[in-house]
Amino acid sequence: MPASHAILGIVEYGPYHRRESPTQTVADAARQEASGEVWGQTARGGSGPSVKAYRGALPTGTRGIEFMTVVAPYPNPHPHLVQWRESTPGVRFRFTGAGTFVAIPVRVTVNTQV
Repeated sequence: MPASHAILGIVEYGPYHRRESPTQTVADAARQEASGEVWGQTARGGSGPSVKAYRGALPTGTRGIEFMTVVAPYPNPHPHLVQWRESTPGVRFRFTGAGTFVAIPVRVTVNTQV
């Protein structure tokens, strides 16, 4: 659900979070906070790259990041998971030697992976 920053005229969606895992490492969290982007790639058995996260604030005592974004998530009825697919307006493509990724601009509000 969007949270308005009326003074700036900016609408942000969130909060969302990603928990520390093999695909959300301490180095990833630092890079996300520094770059202002969260990246995602195609999951095993997936149909294309997407950024994945959980709805809501980062649970207390959980290692990970919490963020807000100006990009509305892809419509998804799942109660806990959210994603931004390559077809979602505002999603950016990133190409590296490791493959094709998509990225969304974020404002990291909590980083417990420091």
